[in-house]
Amino acid sequence: MLGRFNVVQPDLVFLSSERGRVADGQKGIEIPPDLVVEVVSPSSGGIDRVRKMALYASAGIPEYWIADPGTRSLDLYALDGDHYVAIKPENDGRLASRVLARFRVDPTEVFAVLD
Repeated sequence: MLGRFNVVQPDLVFLSSERGRVADGQKGIEIPPDLVVEVVSPSSGGIDRVRKMALYASAGIPEYWIADPGTRSLDLYALDGDHYVAIKPENDGRLASRVLARFRVDPTEVFAVLD
């Protein structure tokens, strides 16, 4: 994904049905997804927050989420031109996706299973 020399393997991707079908085979996804989620591990935080964020933005991926179980944080970013801007939580603390219509997520609920 993202070019011949920028191959990444996100933890989760979403492709809307409007984007068309994903080609069958073992080549991976050859079109930019609508949404990418990375789950941070102790060794990947810098890569996810800097390198992959820049790659995803340059590929034109509309939304990027970073889930960090260590800090129990969920950050959503929306593409604005050639870079991402943070999606701010609503008054109730939930985050609203701009890609997934009517989808709102409470970060505390996401990480509640870790308790």
